[in-house]
Amino acid sequence: MSASQLKIRRLTTDRATVSLRGDHDSYSATRVERGVRALLDEGYDVEIDLRRATFVDSVTIGALIEAHRYARERDRRLTVTIGESTGWAVRRLFELTQLDSLLTVLAEG
Repeated sequence: MSASQLKIRRLTTDRATVSLRGDHDSYSATRVERGVRALLDEGYDVEIDLRRATFVDSVTIGALIEAHRYARERDRRLTVTIGESTGWAVRRLFELTQLDSLLTVLAEG
């Protein structure tokens, strides 16, 4: 497994990015969920950047779905970005589970 990295950046007064790099499991899922909730509570729209994620487990996917629900309840926008550099396992998971029908997924590249 490659090392996981989570980076939170506030880009503007109402937009933030949570970038996941490497492999993400239940440990980082908790960090993702807390970070996203905090940003949404502060009034930010949030982009989850998975362009450099190589693996996400079901707990991480659950955290993304919960974050999406939480954003909707607060009338905020949550998007997920994937791209050519996103790990095959992540892209395949999104394809097989049709997460783009539930989450707002932006394909880049």
